[in-house]
Amino acid sequence: MLRHLTELRTLEISECRDLRYLPESMRSLTCLHMLLIDRCNLCVLPEWLGELQSLQDLRFLNLPIITSIAPQSIQRLTCLQVLHIMSCHALQQLPEQLGELCSLRGLHIYDLPGVTCLPESMQRLTSLQWLTLICCDALTQLPEWLETNVQSITVMIV
Repeated sequence: MLRHLTELRTLEISECRDLRYLPESMRSLTCLHMLLIDRCNLCVLPEWLGELQSLQDLRFLNLPIITSIAPQSIQRLTCLQVLHIMSCHALQQLPEQLGELCSLRGLHIYDLPGVTCLPESMQRLTSLQWLTLICCDALTQLPEWLETNVQSITVMIV
């Protein structure tokens, strides 16, 4: 049914505990501006995610078993302005492709206990205005380049 909703602008997928993979029919949602995936047991994100090039706001929340939040194609999301990654406890690192998100203005990272460092590619995020890092216990040091590249940084370790 999703393939017929080609003008859909916002999609929220929440509390679908049996959802392991996003349906292939989602790739037809070429007008999608906001995608939120919350409390699902996704195993992996599909490579076709980068085809949703109208995305401006992407949120991955409470995905307990996903180990990678970015297929290679994520770098094609050139309109993406806001990215939220929260409570993805199996995630060990942020994707190097983050640096290719040329329109990214806000990056919000919450409760990622396994992430130890920020990708070097983030230096190329010249549009980044807000970076929020909360409850990332393994992140022990911020890179020096960060203070010159980002207008507002919020770091909280609780």
